[in-house]
Amino acid sequence: MFLGTTAHLLADLGLDAAADSAFAKLLSALPANARKDAEYARARVLVDHAGWQGAGEASPHLAVLRRALWEERRVRVCYCGRPLRLAPLGLVAKGTTWYLVAARDDGEIRTYRVPKITSAVAAEQTFERPPGFDLVGLVRRFGALFRTAGDDEFARLEAAFRGRGGQFVTQ
Repeated sequence: MFLGTTAHLLADLGLDAAADSAFAKLLSALPANARKDAEYARARVLVDHAGWQGAGEASPHLAVLRRALWEERRVRVCYCGRPLRLAPLGLVAKGTTWYLVAARDDGEIRTYRVPKITSAVAAEQTFERPPGFDLVGLVRRFGALFRTAGDDEFARLEAAFRGRGGQFVTQ
């Protein structure tokens, strides 16, 4: 029931086969009565984040970004026609869209909508993650700001967040 809900996101990362295998192992490790309950629930409840339109926007550079993230390597990307050099700190799936959370050379942390990245190359240069960097906390803080802003206020969201002492900026 719960592990199968993000299959498209795991497939985007190339982890779908590993997830299926892990779920099968987890299921087989359960006591018989718990296994029966889990199979019963899985057959009856599905939460599909992909929606009826299928998968989200194409993200052909996601594999390069994931590899650079895992290896803590800088990446050179072209984002909305601008060349950037970034230190990837996290990948976030919101609905069916992937976002890269990355530090620029000046240390500012921003988000980049992965489908808007038109090229990505992992560099040889490595980087150190900022001490105490908390991806979940950062996304939650930003999400709280975004939910309180109306559609017409989105353009002002960046300034409001910076004014509250944050560094998280969307692009």
